Amino acid sequence: MHRCFTVLLLSVAGVLVATHVGAQSSPAHTAVQSGRTALRTCYLLFGPISDLGYTFAHNLGRVEAHRLVVEAYPGLDVSSEYAENAFFEPDGGAAIVERFIRNGCEVVYAT
Repeated sequence: MHRCFTVLLLSVAGVLVATHVGAQSSPAHTAVQSGRTALRTCYLLFGPISDLGYTFAHNLGRVEAHRLVVEAYPGLDVSSEYAENAFFEPDGGAAIVERFIRNGCEVVYAT
């Protein structure tokens, strides 16, 4: 079980880090290149972070991606927001995504 969790955590973190930092088309790179000083990302999580499973691992990846973006782009003000339990929303989380957009989220990751 521990090995499976570690693989899942590394997979989720790897995807988030690659999309935040790795490529020249990443949101952070694009923000810096366009002269912006801030990047706001939002995460729609399937279940509760306390599940100690997929959502927990996804949140750890979110935290690590945030740390790496701050490290890679020191002049960029990076913030993130998340909402848990999207699976249990009657609209599947659509209202949450709309709220994210109204609140200025530039990138939304949904699980």
